[in-house]
Amino acid sequence: MRGEKYVRRGQNVSDMEKGLLVGTSISWSHETPVSKITSKEEDRRTWQAGICKVLPSSGSDEALQLAKSWLDSCRERHPKCAATTPHFLPSRVIALQGQDSSRVYLKETKGIEGEYAALSYCWGPGGPGLITTKDNYRNHQNFGISISDLPETIRDAVHAAKILGLGHLWVDRLCIVQDSVEDWAHEAALMCAVYSGATLTLSADGSNAATQGLFQSDQTLSTLDYKTYYDPGGDNLVYIKRSSHASLSGRASDMTQPIDQRGWTMQERLMSPRVLHFTEEEMVWECNTLTECECRRESNMSTRELAPSGITSREGLYEHWRHIVREYAKRSLAYETDKMPALRGLVEKFQRVMQDVFGEDTDVKDEYLAGLWKNDLVEGL
Repeated sequence: MRGEKYVRRGQNVSDMEKGLLVGTSISWSHETPVSKITSKEEDRRTWQAGICKVLPSSGSDEALQLAKSWLDSCRERHPKCAATTPHFLPSRVIALQGQDSSRVYLKETKGIEGEYAALSYCWGPGGPGLITTKDNYRNHQNFGISISDLPETIRDAVHAAKILGLGHLWVDRLCIVQDSVEDWAHEAALMCAVYSGATLTLSADGSNAATQGLFQSDQTLSTLDYKTYYDPGGDNLVYIKRSSHASLSGRASDMTQPIDQRGWTMQERLMSPRVLHFTEEEMVWECNTLTECECRRESNMSTRELAPSGITSREGLYEHWRHIVREYAKRSLAYETDKMPALRGLVEKFQRVMQDVFGEDTDVKDEYLAGLWKNDLVEGL
């Protein structure tokens, strides 16, 4: 929705609806410092940001170079995001470099160290499309897979990973033998390590299916320009419009992006040290340190903490876990048998969180029971 409102200098706008961006024009017809308009230091940065730009396509070279700058900056400046232990490649990855640049290759890693991107996406309705099976496994290894044969989302992910300087990609449909119950069970148990060990997770937020692509080709915020002008009556009038900023905070409850409706993707997002979201409106960067986006709005906190730093009591941790389970229950899974495996990584991480908060005190050790914790059974039920 596009809306326009005018406010006068000094007007209290705290009661106005959320989601409004306020900005000034680049030039003024008179001298009025920003400090006269905003009362808080954090507000001034929003005013000074002025006009923001969202690239028309998140698959453009310019967009992916912006994403690469976010990744490079995170690696160089975010101690909180740095790996504390060596990261090993998953059992299998898709090797993006080979003799034939038009093909990618299924690779058994044999436990070597390395960097890779992981893909989080929706399979979508209909047939599975191109997957790895017992019959084509050796062909995928020895002769590779034509990039043109890949579903569009996977094809886009291959391109993005290459531009970002990552030589390997993990995609479930290609790196797990889909018609082997044994292989699926083995790899599903390692899903936590796959996403937590990835250098970056590419998240196809705005796509309902693997055939719809990772990139969004008609990105736009409803607000890109702001202006102010001199009022003959002596007051400054500030022109503001509604913004469709792709906020991640609280998004899980609203289910505003297709990927938020899939059960597995909750774990994939929370386990990953860094996520590059390709939303319907813009690209959004999310890591353990901060969130950033194309419209240049930045938060110096992560929205992906499994246990927010303010929680210091056992009861607070249990309540937060119950919130996670409630949000997870809203999502759908293709197979009912996936319900526990799709939460397994979060369980393991939550156990570590409890140890980090309370140490090795035996009084706070707990046992996980199918979505609940033994010491919280009464409240959890």
